[in-house]
Amino acid sequence: MKQILIFFALFILSYSSYSQKYIALKNESPEINTRKFYIEDVIDKRRNKKNVGEIWNGTFKKSEEIDIEGGLVKAAEEYFRNNFFKTSDNQIKVDVHIKYLLVKQGLSKEKENGSAHIVIEFIGINGIKYETRSDIYDEVDDAFSTHEARIRRGFYECAVKFNNALKKEEYQEEREDITDNAVEIVFDDNKEINNDNYVISEKKKNPANRNIIAVGYLIGGMNLIGVDYEIRIHDYIGVHIGAGFLGYTGGIKVHTNKKKNSMFFNISWKDAGLGLVNGFGIEAGGRWVWFKAKDIGLLYQAGFFVLNNIDTEFERLIYDNNNAPPVSFSFGIGLSW
Repeated sequence: MKQILIFFALFILSYSSYSQKYIALKNESPEINTRKFYIEDVIDKRRNKKNVGEIWNGTFKKSEEIDIEGGLVKAAEEYFRNNFFKTSDNQIKVDVHIKYLLVKQGLSKEKENGSAHIVIEFIGINGIKYETRSDIYDEVDDAFSTHEARIRRGFYECAVKFNNALKKEEYQEEREDITDNAVEIVFDDNKEINNDNYVISEKKKNPANRNIIAVGYLIGGMNLIGVDYEIRIHDYIGVHIGAGFLGYTGGIKVHTNKKKNSMFFNISWKDAGLGLVNGFGIEAGGRWVWFKAKDIGLLYQAGFFVLNNIDTEFERLIYDNNNAPPVSFSFGIGLSW
């Protein structure tokens, strides 16, 4: 019993521990025709400076944070200073304020969708101020390995937009009389921004369905064959109910991230034989997705069963006239979608 407890504790720690992956920006030499500015400094103005995104990897769909190798400021300084340095006295000195940077990935049939979303404000001498946004989307085999290229493309696109604004004199000059009435625009995952006029609107798309149906062995209670249905009522909380051949279950699942296929901890009531045996299950599990397009895969969970009640005659039959253990190993496995 002691060995099982140690194994279970190590299992939980290994998949709930902090993990992070890094993106290293490569050197490049992009050109802007008749460039009218040069970069002096780069400042990180993001509200969330912890990371630039997340990725869900592996069989257990473990959440890993994504960040820029060496830090965003250092990497961005190297990019902007090395590529947009002073070449003429006619160029104006500009500071780069990075207000938002987020990379994402998702599934599209057999491939992945990768995206980079960047908001940069260019601030120059004489009160010149111009805000740009870049949204880069790609369908690729591996979204994580191509995030770096999308970030560079986003940086370059923002610089080109600013240079074009300088040519047309479409930038905004700061004035003391409007400073007090300025409105701060916040960019986050729950907003959509129109690139032409930066009008912010709430996303109209419905959130993805994260409910799960599972059919299998010791699923839906302590049954040889059963079915269980989970409804995600919160990003991290789901409630489930199930039944099978002479048994039922119901409980709460606590997920480790917002994705449908995240690892979870399950606290449930389990019954077999409609009262022959019942008690509480404390388990951990996840999903191994086989067919991404259909989201079909294997649901698995394992942990402990804490006995509440067992029929006397049934106890004698199963345990050969011995008492049933108060705590025993439990698991379940089945097809899910």
